[in-house]
Formats: sequence, structure tokens, C-alpha cells
Amino acid sequence: MQTETDQYTYQQYALHYGFLLAPCAVATPEHKGKVEHGGVHYVFRTFLGGSTPTTITEANRDMRRRCLTTAGQRIHGTTFEAPLKRFEETRQPA
Repeated sequence: MQTETDQYTYQQYALHYGFLLAPCAVATPEHKGKVEHGGVHYVFRTFLGGSTPTTITEANRDMRRRCLTTAGQRIHGTTFEAPLKRFEETRQPA
């Protein structure tokens, strides 16, 4: 359940990074963003599918390892670049 404080914090985050908060209408999955269709499903299929981390620390460690190796090194279907390389060149310096 989202609290008023969570909503305020997310709004501040959006203002800081300059993106628009545009919630989807209920029961309209076609309105969800690309990250929901591609990114979330990719993580679920390739990382979470069949695994059950015992702690959040373990899950974070395993996901970090995966991002630095498999997921970060693959060639992305839209940008045709390795996501980790693109992150290091564009977002990380900021």
C-alpha cells in the first residue's frame, strides 16, 4: 500500500530527474511503459525464473553480479548497445 509520504517522495524524485508522472488507467496494460513490457519481464524470465533468494542481501548481490556480466553485456534489441557500456558512458558520470 502506498502512503502519502511515498507519493511525495516519488514526486520529488520525478522533479529532480525531470520525468513526468503519468499513471496508467486501471485494466489497460497496453498503456504501460516499455520498461514494464521489456525490462520487468526480462528480469523475471532470466533472473527470477526458478530461483528463490533467501535474503534481500543475497538477491541484491546476485542481481548486481548479473547486471555486471550477463544482462549488462548483452546487445540491447532497441539501442544495439551493451546496457552497461551505455550506462557507464552516459548516466554514471551524471
